[in-house]
Amino acid sequence: MNINDIQLQIQTNPLISKQLERRPKKAVFSDAAKKAWLDLENRLEDSPLKEATQALNKHHQIK
Repeated sequence: MNINDIQLQIQTNPLISKQLERRPKKAVFSDAAKKAWLDLENRLEDSPLKEATQALNKHHQIK
């Protein structure tokens, strides 16, 4: 078997077009989830985790 020719087919950045088609996901919290996050925030001492929990609760308008 003699091979005289090799042909390459290249597809560049196939993910970009798929990423443009996607819409950002929106998290939806149930009432139970909102209560759980608020309870967690109230139990935590001052820390970066508590700050992150407060930001999450504020973002989802839990308070």
